[in-house]
Parts: sequence; C-alpha cells; structure tokens
Amino acid sequence: MKGRLGLLIALLLGTVACLPLLLAPGLVSTRAGGDSPFLLVRLQQMVVALRGGAFPVRWMPDAAYGLGYPFFNYYAPLPYYLAALFHFGGLGTIGALKLTQIMGFLAATASMYLLARDLLGDERGAFLASLAYTYAPFHLVNVYVRGDSLGEFYAFIFYPLIFLALRRLRGRPSPGNVAFLALAYGGLVLSHNISALAFSPFVALWLIVCGVSPVGDRKAVTAHLLPPDRQIRRPNRLNSTGFDPSGLDLAIQAERDEQFWRATIRYVRWAIGGLLLGLALSAWYWAPALLERGAVHLEGVTTGYFHYAGHFRSLDLVQRNLLFDYAIGKGRTPFAMGLVQALLALLGALAIAIRWRRWPSRMGSAFFLFLLLATTWLITPLSRPLWDHVPLLPFVQFPWRLLSIQAFAASLLIGHLAICPGSIAWRRLIACVLGLAIIATAMLGLRVEVLPISDRDVTPEHLALYELFTANIGSTVRAEYLPQAVEPRPYTSAVLLNGGVKPPPLVAEGELATVQLLAQKPAEERWRVGVASSRASLAFYTHWFPGWRATVDGRPAESGPVQSSGLIGLDLPQGEHEVLLRFERTPVRAVAEGVSLLGFLGVLAWLIVPAARPAIVGGAIILMLLLAAPLVASQLADGPTAPSTLTMDFDRMPYLHPNPQGVRFGDDLRLRGYTLSAEEVTAGESFTVTLTWEAVAGDGFDTPSATQPKLTAELALVSPAEHLFHVGYVLDVERRPLESSTSFTLSVPCEANPGLYLLRLQVWSGSREIRPLTEAGEPLGTTCLSPVRLLPPSGPRAFQPMASMGDVAALGSVEAERVAPDRLEVWMDWQVTRSLSANYVTSLRLRGPDGELIAQKDKQPCYGFCPTTTWAAGVPVRDRRWLPLPKDIALTDAHRLEVILYDRPSLQPVGTAEFSLAEVLNR
Repeated sequence: MKGRLGLLIALLLGTVACLPLLLAPGLVSTRAGGDSPFLLVRLQQMVVALRGGAFPVRWMPDAAYGLGYPFFNYYAPLPYYLAALFHFGGLGTIGALKLTQIMGFLAATASMYLLARDLLGDERGAFLASLAYTYAPFHLVNVYVRGDSLGEFYAFIFYPLIFLALRRLRGRPSPGNVAFLALAYGGLVLSHNISALAFSPFVALWLIVCGVSPVGDRKAVTAHLLPPDRQIRRPNRLNSTGFDPSGLDLAIQAERDEQFWRATIRYVRWAIGGLLLGLALSAWYWAPALLERGAVHLEGVTTGYFHYAGHFRSLDLVQRNLLFDYAIGKGRTPFAMGLVQALLALLGALAIAIRWRRWPSRMGSAFFLFLLLATTWLITPLSRPLWDHVPLLPFVQFPWRLLSIQAFAASLLIGHLAICPGSIAWRRLIACVLGLAIIATAMLGLRVEVLPISDRDVTPEHLALYELFTANIGSTVRAEYLPQAVEPRPYTSAVLLNGGVKPPPLVAEGELATVQLLAQKPAEERWRVGVASSRASLAFYTHWFPGWRATVDGRPAESGPVQSSGLIGLDLPQGEHEVLLRFERTPVRAVAEGVSLLGFLGVLAWLIVPAARPAIVGGAIILMLLLAAPLVASQLADGPTAPSTLTMDFDRMPYLHPNPQGVRFGDDLRLRGYTLSAEEVTAGESFTVTLTWEAVAGDGFDTPSATQPKLTAELALVSPAEHLFHVGYVLDVERRPLESSTSFTLSVPCEANPGLYLLRLQVWSGSREIRPLTEAGEPLGTTCLSPVRLLPPSGPRAFQPMASMGDVAALGSVEAERVAPDRLEVWMDWQVTRSLSANYVTSLRLRGPDGELIAQKDKQPCYGFCPTTTWAAGVPVRDRRWLPLPKDIALTDAHRLEVILYDRPSLQPVGTAEFSLAEVLNR
C-alpha cells in the first residue's frame, strides 16, 4: 500500500459512507436530531441572492415570512457557496447538496490520510487513521442524524489540514506552506465558527509542540541551512595524522543549535503570520458577525435548550453496542463515542505507551493522546467549572460538540495500531481488518429515513410553508438572528398572506394617492409613491437591518426601524416620489471585505509552490465526476409530482412532501390521495375534500364488530397555532365513516381571519386513534394535507365598539366560555381606523373579586398569526385565545376579565378594557 495507491483505496472505501446519499431518492430526513430541510432554505436563498448580484451574501430576502433575515451575516457560509456553485453548474438543489456532502466525506478522508502519513511515516497507519476519521460516528451523525449541521460536518476537513500545514511549515518555512496554513485556518472559520472557536486553543498548543519538537530531528530542520561539509560527523578517535576532530564536531554542533533556534523563531513568526492571514481571509465573515452582534437578538443562543449544562456526557459517553446506534430516544443518544472507536483508541494509546521510544514522532503521539483526554474531559460534567468561567466557551452550546475534535485525536491514535512490530504484510492485514471492522460497525446500524421530494418540490411556496408550519425563522430554531427592533417575533406577515408579493407600504400617518412597486431584487426595492397629504410616514414590509438605505428621488433619505415590527420606516413629503431601498455595506463590512481582499492577494503573492500533485488532483476530479453522475441521472429521472399525495407532520417530516406509496395508517390502511375543491376559500363559504383510501389487508373496509369497530376519518381546518401552542384552534371539523372514497365538506366561519390554515387528518377505530407511520414503521405526528388559503369575506362585517384602545384600535364584542376545568376560551373583536406599523401584544388577565391576579396570558393576536401590522383599516379582526385557569377555581360574576393592548419593547399599555364575567361569560 504505497503513496497514492493507499490514498486512492482509502477514498474508494470512504465512498461507502456516501452510499445512503446516492441511493436515497430524496433528501435525508433528520427530524429527530435536526431539521435537514434547513439545507434547502439556506441553499435556495443563497442562490436567489447570488443571482440578484449580492456578494458576499448576507441577507435572506424571502425568510422571516418574506420580511427578510440577516442569516448569512452571522452563520458560516462556505459549504453553501460550494453547493451554490454546483447548482449553477447544472445540478438541482438536492443534487447540489448531496454532492457537497459527498465531497465533505472524501475531503475529510484525504486530509486525515495526508496528516497521518506525515505524522506516522507509514502508509498503513495513514490508511487506518483516515478510515477511523471518515467513519467516526459523530462524523456520520452530522449528516444522517443532525442533517442541518453542514458547516460542522465540513470542519472535519480542516482539522487535519491545519495540523499538517503547521508540521510542513516547521519542516520547511516557505511561502507556499504559509499560504497552505492560511487557507486551511480560514476555511475552518468560514465553515463553522463555533468549531473554530473550540479548536483554536489546540492549534496554539500544536504550534508550540511543533516548535519544541520539530519534524524528525534537528538535522532535518537545519540541514538546508548548512553546507554539506559542515554536517555533523560521527565522533571518532585520533585519525592517522594524530588529529582529534571532536573539537570541530562540537563547534558544528553549537552552530547547528544556534541555527535550530533561529529556525524555530522563524517558524513561530511564519506560523503566527499564516494564522493571522487565515483570519484576514475570513474577516469578511467573522468581523461583521462579531462586531454587529448587537444588531440582532442573540439571547436565545446560550439559554434554555442551548445552555451547555444539559448536554454533558458521563456514563453515556460511550455506547455499549457493537454496532453504533443512531437512534434518539429515552436512554439512547447518538451524540457519543462508538464502542469500537473507543476500544481501538485505547489500544492505540496502549501501543504508544508500550513502544514509546520507537515511535517516529513521540511528541506528536503524546500530544494526540493529551488531545483525546482533554476533549473527553471537556465533554463530561467534571469540566463544568471551566464552562462556567471561560467567557466564550458557552457559545459552543453542546459539550458533545467536542466529539468532532475527540474523533480527530482518536483516529490518529488508532492509526498507530497499523505500525506495530512485524512484517509489512502483517501490518497491511491489520490495517485492512481493523478498517473494515470500523466501516462495518459504523454503517450496519445506520437506518436512513428519506424525505421523498425532488427538485420540483423545492419551491418558494413550499419553503415559506415550512417556515410557517415549524415557526423556524430563516432556518433557525429560536429566530436568534432577528433584528433587534423586531419584538415580538413574527409568526406570519402581510407578505406571506399576499402570496409572497410585497404589499404596498403601511401608512402610519398621512394619506397616499398612488403606490406602485416598480422593481424588486433580493437586496433592492424600487417604489413609486404619491403622497396626497402634507406628509406621510410609511413602513415598508422589509425588516430594517444595518445596511438598508433609502433614496428618495435620487437623494439619500433618513430611514430606520419602526418600533416593535422592525419594518423599514420612511417619511415622505407631499408629491410624487421614486423610493429606492437598497441593502448596502456598512463601514464594518466594507473594511472587513477589504481586509479579506488584501489577504487573498497576499496568499496569491506568497503561493510559490503548488499545494497538491497534479496526479492526485486529476484522480480526485475523475472521482468527483463518477460520483456526480448518479446525482445527475437521478435528477433527470425525476417524474412529475402528484399534488394529491402531499402531506406533512410536525413531529417527523414538517416539509410538505409527496408520498409515492401513500400515507400508511397502522398496518392495514393507506391514504392514496386527496383532492380539494378549492385551494383558496372566502370566509363564510364551504369547500370539499375527497380522500381516497386503500385497505391493505382483509376484505377492505370491514363492517364493525364487537372487537373491531368501524373506522372513521376526521378532517379539521385548523390554525398553525394549534400544534405550535397546543391550543384547540379549530375553525371546522367533520368526522365520517371511512370508505374507499370519503368526502368532507368544511365550512369557513364568516369571522375567520385571512391566512394559511392546515387540514388536519386523523383516523379512529372507535375511541382509539390509528397513528400514521413511515414505511419503516416509525410513528409520524398528526398528518396535515396541503394548506388552504382563506380570503376576507366578500361583504362587510358588523362591528360594535365596546372600548377604545387609545387612538390605535377599538375593542368590540368580548365573549368567554369555560371549555375545560383548567381553561377559559375568549373571543375578542378588534378594528383599527388606520394601518398600524407596530406589532402590538394583547394581555388577558383574570382577576378575583378583590382584584387579585388569578391568571394571565400575553400573546400577539391569534397567537401571532394575525399580527396588528396585517390589520386593514375598517375591517374587523377576531382574536381567539385560551386562558389557563387553576382547576379548582369557581368563577363568579364578581370575577373580572381585563384586556390590555400594549407595545412589547417598551411595555407601555396602549389601552385597557375591563369586563365582569357576567358581561362576557357564556354559561
């Protein structure tokens, strides 16, 4: 196994890790441990922005329900640029993502092979270490369990490259090796900044280790500094002439020691320069992300679920199964070491201890043993004091994230097992047997779940629905990059309610004569606005973020965020105006991009020698083409999607996807399809849904018996608030006996608010619900069909004001009903006389006869799905809320219900109304 042949075999075996990607007909579904559709959102928005001329990409124009989101200003983007490059090269969205993941696997294999060969000086050890690295369980978990952690997955490529660059720089300080180090370190920062934060202290330690214990010996470091006649000779006795040369040898030794330390100082200087150059190359990303962090909400990044305290590993650090278990459940976690991985790492450490004096790089071996112990300690609760007191460490969020660096160290220790005593054939046999064992134990337990979608399903409409359904803004779980002025967070917007098209701006003050959207790009809007009044205050349906600038009639105009909603606010004088809104560079971004440009020019100037041999590069290109062929073929083979099979569920597959084999309910029943009489329905009207069923076993739809009750299907029109906030927000529901073709007629209440509503489907056998299942038998959540868009009623609705909420809104009828011992349902009618530019919050409070506060619930109207910025002047809005009650409370007429409308950022009330329960309670 020599040189390139060993690398080629390692790469070929590394492709086994890619097989689930190549064989999966759609996108790998990872709802249990992550949200793989996040990849679709990120890549689609990256492509949209690049096509619109934005570079570097910082703004997601369609995220946050069409209001925009500065995701790529804070999230490391390198893998998504690579995927976008593949997309522009002709691959579809799914194919581009898969090829990016495949390249990540193979690049990690190659980078570890190169480092291990340089460190161990043996092809067999490099071969075994590269396989241990590629098939490290956490490496596979990032793709097949977490799914959305593409950046963390790509960090595996750069760990070995950084260490290899430092070793090469120590052996021969050269411009090429400095450039190599800069590119590797910059690539890590651009791939995953949290991994770079965790790994950088170990990079500094490795730099010191390479400095005090250089590659090989001092002769190897300084040989190129001394002429051949001044190399140290073996000490001898008096020669034939009676001359003793030992004095000369000592002089040369002293000179070499001096040269050695000069080389060490030069190495440290160049290594620090290379790392700084890497920071310069990536400054266009990390500098704005760090310096502009005050412009967005980041309080959710290190709190709640994302606080490190709940993610240490102790007895569950190492799995006890021979085959690695990728499932997540009670007492089961894939965020751990594999049993075989841990045992082989221990054997590698033992081998180092036994044959300490014979290893080619003792200090290097000792360092990786230390690295394994240090990262293991950091994952356990024993390191809690360090997590509590090191300022930046909590941003790592999950201590088990260090499993990636632990796998890096463990793989190199495992590689030592292939350079044990014995013949070359014996070492080759050990490397092959252990390598195959590593592959088998990592892959045989892997069960990949597939989201059966094609590129035809990756549409702006489906991505917007995914964001609405999951409430994950811009592919973030806690909306952690929302601009600071956006408070409370949105759950929908007027843009989404308008079918993704920007509506005319809100008029907070004044009156408009005309308004027209002339042009729109991902980072630009051009409007023609005619102001009829002396002055008008407008709020455009785009989130304000530093960099958004307004130009009115070709002249800069002052703009800023509107309080609460965070929309772009602009004042215009009377007359006809052309308004241009454009997302531009801030001074911080301009300087950071300039630094990166200078760094890139510096790398080009310093890059004197090629970084890789042409033969290896050519082989890698051929291998990439061979792997890309199945992706292209699968893309061309995509057939038309039948829309009548589209479903989604919040628990497991929240992305709207087709079901080619139907939706399985239990063991004997499948939903084969459905049809909607209309996808848009006006409030006050009805629509029909027809479901087609297939009985898989038995005599079809059996007649009921004492032991087998008749199956029934229930279809309900519900708000997304139902599953997001666990409230019974149902507009209409119908249950019918299940037949091969079952039709439902649902009526939309006249007072229903416009928006997207879900069709929730459930199947019952008597009082027992039959749960939907995946083809592998895993339980799904409640099945939802394609959404229905509700339109405003055709005629006016009656509204009788009961209380005034300042000059902002009027509160109409208020009704309440105790629907459960612990819950009070409340209906409130609202109306505004003018458009509102702020998203106000309503507070429901129940007080006792003595004024004591008994219960309180603060939410946006309709749980955020009818925000005040979407209310039209003169059109009533019905808010439906549930107020939790103490179970043993007895409500009397003396109790009072208080309704407060207030501004969330300032907590200042706009208006207050109070009613006795006798006035509002339906008995």
